[in-house]
Amino acid sequence: MKAKINITKGSSEKTLVYLVQGMLYANGYSPTGFDGVFGGGTFAALKKYQSAKGLTADGVAGPNTLNKMFG
Repeated sequence: MKAKINITKGSSEKTLVYLVQGMLYANGYSPTGFDGVFGGGTFAALKKYQSAKGLTADGVAGPNTLNKMFG
């Protein structure tokens, strides 16, 4: 069974947030910081990324978003 990861605003999982922020930057979406903190900038950039990729733009880096980013 695969783990269901959901990285959300305020997440304390710094390493996972760094990965999401890095992928946002790599795809042209600035999270306004590369600091491991899932704040407003990361949330807004993630929603833009999700919308552009045809995903539900909820600002949560869940399984579908992560698969699109890293797949």
